Order: sequence, then structure tokens, then C-alpha cells
Amino acid sequence: MADGEADPYVALVGMAAERGETFPRSMQIGLQAVLVSPQFLFRVEHGVDTENGPRTLTDYELASRL
Repeated sequence: MADGEADPYVALVGMAAERGETFPRSMQIGLQAVLVSPQFLFRVEHGVDTENGPRTLTDYELASRL
């Protein structure tokens, strides 16, 4: 996990707790947000920039397609 990747979800759980939600309900809201995020639902491929042409996939991205 990259630095700061979980920050929006931690903030969401904190906001739910501040609103008066119970701890389990706050965690449920955070988990729901993770499960519906595009990065969780879809395979995001960033690839490697080439000078003039389409992006090439990294070895990991290519292997995950198999």
C-alpha cells in the first residue's frame, strides 16, 4: 500500500464516528467505501510511458492479465 492511500478511508471512518455512529458501524462505512472504489473493483493499469505510441504494460500488469 502506498503512503497516504488509506487516508481518505481513515478520514471517512473518523467522520462517521464524530457523527455519533458506533465503532462497528463506522468501520462498516469505511469498508463499504473501499469495496466500491474503482481501484478495488477494476484492474488499474498505468503502464510505462513510451516516446511515441501506446503505453507498454509492466511485467506485473502483463502477468496479472494471464
